[in-house]
This record gives sequence, C-alpha cells and structure tokens, in this order.
Amino acid sequence: MSGAYVYVRDDGGRGEVLFVGDADNLMNDARSRWDEAVGKHRATHLYVRLNISAATRKAELDDILDDAHPVMNE
Repeated sequence: MSGAYVYVRDDGGRGEVLFVGDADNLMNDARSRWDEAVGKHRATHLYVRLNISAATRKAELDDILDDAHPVMNE
C-alpha cells in the first residue's frame, strides 16, 4: 500500500519532525531508516498516511520539508 510517512521525536510534548518520506509500499519502505532515526536522533513515533496519490504525496511532503526542515532529509 502506498503512502507517506514521518519519523517524529516527542520533545516534551512537542513533536519534532525528523524525516519525511513516501513509498509505493509502506510495509517495505517506511521502516527503512527507522533504526538510524532512533539511534542518532531519538525518534519515538512513526506516522503514516495511506492511499494518497503520488502527486498529493509530493505536494504534502514538499510542504512539510519547507516548514519543518527535517534533519534526516537535509
């Protein structure tokens, strides 16, 4: 199933976006950098958004990247 995913660190009640990605297969790809996110950046949550078109995913990811500047996407 395709969709978008976000790695987040709970920082005292405020979520910090660490990484955003999209995948044609969330089961295979959403966990691809999770161990790095936990080990290097103390990620605590993985959020997914299912069944959105590739164009919608790209627009949403671009918005998140522009706003949050996730450390793992730089």
